[in-house]
Amino acid sequence: MNKILQLSVFVSLFFFGRVCSAQITMDATYNPYVNDNYNYKVVTDTTLQPGATGAAVNWNFTGIILSVNGSAEAFVNPSSTPFASSFPTANLAVNDLVNGYDFFSTSSSGIEFKGKQTSIGGSLILSVTNSQHVITYPFTYGSSVTNPVVTGTDNFGDTLSGTITSVADGWGILALPSASYTNVVRVKTVYDLVALFGPGTETYYTMTQYAWYGSVSKLPLMKIISYDVNHGTTYHTKIVRVGNFLTTGIADVERGLGGLNVFPNPVQTHAMLTFSLREKSDVMCSVFDQKGKLVYEKCFNGLDVGMHSQRFDASDLPKGIYFLLLNSNGIIREKKIIID
Repeated sequence: MNKILQLSVFVSLFFFGRVCSAQITMDATYNPYVNDNYNYKVVTDTTLQPGATGAAVNWNFTGIILSVNGSAEAFVNPSSTPFASSFPTANLAVNDLVNGYDFFSTSSSGIEFKGKQTSIGGSLILSVTNSQHVITYPFTYGSSVTNPVVTGTDNFGDTLSGTITSVADGWGILALPSASYTNVVRVKTVYDLVALFGPGTETYYTMTQYAWYGSVSKLPLMKIISYDVNHGTTYHTKIVRVGNFLTTGIADVERGLGGLNVFPNPVQTHAMLTFSLREKSDVMCSVFDQKGKLVYEKCFNGLDVGMHSQRFDASDLPKGIYFLLLNSNGIIREKKIIID
């Protein structure tokens, strides 16, 4: 890693603690809808571990290698699938990681899991008949969901049981190859299902998902998913996905901060910072020298949606190269500036 990139990563990590707001609280605006797409790239290292739990965590994945080509999870109406009759209360389906569909019911209070169809070993349908939330709103660090024992059936007449739990087990900064995001909340969800036809004929289905959420998009910044049948003896796979909006720029960002320009650059005594906001927020401006030392800081409070121009006073800074960062709700934009 070259010196400039090392410094940029350091500055982004340091900037984690210098924001105008706290970690996100998820609400119904994070619900996916029919016709949404989760565009992602795959991480080739499937041994990747999810990292630490707790507060103010630095999840540093800057060294991961992303696939060249992207892919997508498509959110569709359950009626467009061949399996709609098995999930009559679902209002959303998404293609899952093993050539099938997961079915959900979304509402203002949260997201419920209704079951799944998978092509492992033929077409298997697991239909949940009682309420099983994977998230309830509001949801932030420390929030958790514990459901009653699962009830349901599969398409072979087996009785379905087990547990589904979710917990927001960490918050902090998520550093990826193309960007770093602060105030990120990680949600761990475990689907631990058992299909029982009779004594000694249990089949175990387990999926563990770690998903990182920020203010950039309602869909995850990154996901690590493990899926096992019979504790891995029948089937095992692990998938790591990174949201593709992180690598394609601000045009793919649903909410946030964009269009940062500094004029003039090189700067003499002052410059104008121009940028756009897609939601009302405070914006923190910080400037670091080449050694990573914070030399300037100012918070622009309560800015509305739209284009903005803010004055940057460089009169007290010596000549040299600096890194100027803006942070809006954990979305960071950076410019290298020269003070002449």
